Amino acid sequence: MTGPLRTDRLVLQRWRPDDLEPFAALNADPQVMEHFPSTLDRATSDALAAAADAASVLSRRRHQTASPPLTTPRTRGARPLSDPRSRLS
Repeated sequence: MTGPLRTDRLVLQRWRPDDLEPFAALNADPQVMEHFPSTLDRATSDALAAAADAASVLSRRRHQTASPPLTTPRTRGARPLSDPRSRLS
């Protein structure tokens, strides 16, 4: 498998285990989720991340692309989701 897809401003890569906790925190925050039907508990958030990752893997196989399955966007130079400094106050 190849590495992340990189542009001048963005890096797209697969989910990492340390992405799940901060993703769950975002999904549990009523202010973040105000335009969604409801907040998500940890198990549902983890299942959503797993489903997104699996869908991107299947899409890659279906289209036989050389690029990796991409689900976690990151701005170049940005801290990983797991870094507490990357969260909004």
